[in-house]
Amino acid sequence: ERAEAVGPEISPLAFWRINNNSWVDPSAPLYVTKGACCVSEARNYVTYVERVAYGEVIDLVIVQNGFGSTPEIHPMHLHGNKFWVVATGELPYPGSVDALPEGDVNLDDPVYVDTFAVRTGRYYVLRWRADNPGMWHFHCHLLYHMQLGLQLVFNVAEERQPEPTDAYWAGQEPWPL
Repeated sequence: ERAEAVGPEISPLAFWRINNNSWVDPSAPLYVTKGACCVSEARNYVTYVERVAYGEVIDLVIVQNGFGSTPEIHPMHLHGNKFWVVATGELPYPGSVDALPEGDVNLDDPVYVDTFAVRTGRYYVLRWRADNPGMWHFHCHLLYHMQLGLQLVFNVAEERQPEPTDAYWAGQEPWPL
């Protein structure tokens, strides 16, 4: 997985990863299939769909290490929800939210947004409550980074999600479930 450098900071095989996975687009809409078919399962190149229970509180930890790359800023965006930025600090990340230094955690007045810029050399804890059923995309808002894999989907409360209307299906072949 090592790429030969073309220049001092440019790789001809660029990709971005979340949990060692570089996103692959599904061949059918996830809001219809819920990831039951038409997705990639290739190692490190999965259509990454994370199932989440209704009302669950999620601490999404971002460790933006960059592995020696040029310092970057990734505006990370969560569709259908907002999140609190409850912690941030310099790397290394201590391994769990409970182990964070007291001064790095803000539960009094954290920023509440749907997009937040994360930069190389830092960690972030984004907390949100999964109370909006749907297939919600989480990705870098820089199109190039998103296309190269910096994205995933949260499947929130699948049992509460509405089915597409009959008008959606008119003239379409059924998806192979």
